[in-house]
Amino acid sequence: MTRIGSVVLLGLAATFSRAGDVPRFGEHDLKQAHILAEEGDLHGAITLYFKILRLADNKDLRSDAREQLEHLGLSGQETFQMDPAALKPVDWDKLLSRLTTAAALRQRQELDLGYAEGLLRAAVGMCIDQAGNLKVEVQTKDLLRALDLMLQVAMAETQDEHVREAQSELERLGIAGPQVPALRKAVTDGKLSPELQSELVCGVCLQRLRKYREWLEERAEQEDEPPRKPLARRLGLSVYKYLAAQHAQSAAFKNPSDVLNFWRDMANAGQDKAF
Repeated sequence: MTRIGSVVLLGLAATFSRAGDVPRFGEHDLKQAHILAEEGDLHGAITLYFKILRLADNKDLRSDAREQLEHLGLSGQETFQMDPAALKPVDWDKLLSRLTTAAALRQRQELDLGYAEGLLRAAVGMCIDQAGNLKVEVQTKDLLRALDLMLQVAMAETQDEHVREAQSELERLGIAGPQVPALRKAVTDGKLSPELQSELVCGVCLQRLRKYREWLEERAEQEDEPPRKPLARRLGLSVYKYLAAQHAQSAAFKNPSDVLNFWRDMANAGQDKAF
């Protein structure tokens, strides 16, 4: 170790240890920092995360601490050069105020995204009649509200998990590239074109098909849950047949898709064929 490296390590040890000995950190310290952050003690959480980052022997612990600091809102550059012990009270106040605002924004994005996903499911109501045919009822106002909230989260300047999740959700619905301004205009006008509505309904149906395929591919069903595989097969085939009959011209239906291929093969093989 270089002389400079030794001096830095000794300085950190003097800062973080009462007795002057470098403390050992483990998984319980990381969990403690998580709890502090969740309960709003950002000062304590940041201080402990930095101790783990700078002094822990375990590389994974240090990596987790760095990730959590960035999740709280610290940039990579700040995490690299910040010394919590050297921060003045006024600097702490500014930092904590900024991070608290960022945490509130993340929580709002999470709530908005969760509400939008639920509203989207309610806006595209699906019902299977006695003959096994799928009927779809679209509540345009609720659909636009759900998409508006989802789009707001997706277009946020922050690049956290909720923003990425909203973007992925919209992409699964067929909203990306040139479709983004089209959706913005629809939200502003309060009106969906038949083409865009068809794409969105197709996207929602594809989400259902993904879920039903996952049910079918589960190796073992939970003991405390009713059997889902027969139900998934019946519901999935109904949704696929509806798409083939009503949305065959939709871009999402025409695009290559493992999910569509899966259900197309099952439909061609016959509904009663064992999985």
